[in-house]
Amino acid sequence: MSNPQIELVGVYEVETTVDVVLVEVIADARFSDIQMEQFTQKDETQPRMNWQTAYDEQVLDRTGHEVIGDFFTKPSEDSSPSRIVFFFHELDWNKLLITPFGALTLPESPSEMPARLRGIIVYHPVD
Repeated sequence: MSNPQIELVGVYEVETTVDVVLVEVIADARFSDIQMEQFTQKDETQPRMNWQTAYDEQVLDRTGHEVIGDFFTKPSEDSSPSRIVFFFHELDWNKLLITPFGALTLPESPSEMPARLRGIIVYHPVD
């Protein structure tokens, strides 16, 4: 069997804040097998435990139009591939996004959040 693959679908603006983006990926793995804390970016000024990581991840259906699970509620369809969105603070556009499946090159800047996500994904600030 080959190594699981990952595809970056998009990186989107979050209207309520400037230092948070929403990242959408499709991973060739079941959500329950993915370690979301491994989605990160290298920060040479900090120990790894202080690097930014994905948070408030949500699993979407295959079309990306409906939330079917999250960190607390595993999706009823826990099959491969998994379409996942997550928030990420202080994304450095000049660095790779490290994932459990390899590194992803980022676009130059975020794009507008698609209408299909605007109605279902809500940003909750971290206290």
